[in-house]
Amino acid sequence: ADDTDRQSFCLQASKNAFGEVMSNMYLHHVGNNTINNIRTHATSMLELLREEVEESIKSASWLSRTDQAVALGKLHTLEAEMGGFDNHWNIAYVNKSHTEIRFQEDFSFLEAVQELYRVFRRELYRLYHIPIERGAFIWTFTVQPYVVNAFHMQSTNIIVLPEAFFQPPFYRADSPEYLNYGSAANSMAHEIFHGLDFTGVLYDARGHLTRPFSDAVKQHLNQTVQCYHNLLSSNFYEEVLIEDTNIAMEIDSSATLNENLADIAGIRHAYRAYQRWVDRHHTEARLPALSLNPSQLFFVSAAQPYCAVIPDLAKIFLMEMDEHLPNGMRINALMMNTPEFAQAFNCSVDSKMVAQETCHIF
Repeated sequence: ADDTDRQSFCLQASKNAFGEVMSNMYLHHVGNNTINNIRTHATSMLELLREEVEESIKSASWLSRTDQAVALGKLHTLEAEMGGFDNHWNIAYVNKSHTEIRFQEDFSFLEAVQELYRVFRRELYRLYHIPIERGAFIWTFTVQPYVVNAFHMQSTNIIVLPEAFFQPPFYRADSPEYLNYGSAANSMAHEIFHGLDFTGVLYDARGHLTRPFSDAVKQHLNQTVQCYHNLLSSNFYEEVLIEDTNIAMEIDSSATLNENLADIAGIRHAYRAYQRWVDRHHTEARLPALSLNPSQLFFVSAAQPYCAVIPDLAKIFLMEMDEHLPNGMRINALMMNTPEFAQAFNCSVDSKMVAQETCHIF
């Protein structure tokens, strides 16, 4: 166990210290053809999502014409960085990235870390004096292609989808589309809607902090998050035992409101995008040995990433410090709030998985 822990620690330290080198190794391991195929597939999913979101914006009665134009402008100019940085394939570029690092043989681990931070800070300071190259900034200073996550950079109106985001079990090119749309496209939709959350509405289509939306938009978002808070507080209550003391986990949805908004809007638009894909292609076959239909499997695929065993103490820390709801609460509340889920599973109106009042941005 100690060797495993040490190996894991050293791997993580290497990834943090030598991101350019590790990115080069990782991209070559995956292969250029695979990455290009993933980009093509992901781009097609993104375009269907964009069509669905555009339709929702155009039909939203609570948006004024001005606000609608701003929202559509952000959506149409939204770009996606997928896979990784082209320069990470270039070994000369990669080697140049760490030429200033000066390690000595007698360095302790702490001294090595100090040297790395010294060089990293110097690189950051240089950005004040040169034009910023988008790819280098995103893939060098923000995220690496081996990170399993997705991001919305609101100050640039770009969503970032690292190559590792498109790896099993989260994504498989040969899986039915209802599984990929439930997982990968759902997360992509989530990131799109961070452009219209409480922080996103402060930025225009160019990523400039201009506060382009009216107060009516913020008011609508406030109504949605208050509705969702009521859903959470009336359906979820948990006590955890810490040192012989029962501690109630109080829900502070103000800390998670942006993530809640992205969840609420994301899953419905991902589901609609999948239905749009079916309309343009074909109804997919069910998985063998399972009685679940494609719509049901979409929601199962959406829920699977949240399956986790979380110790009680960790739940407390997550509730207090994370901008996301704890996994179980997050996915159950989301499904309760999604009419398409209830329809897919034929839930009765008095089912625990059907909220008395659902909350939606669109």
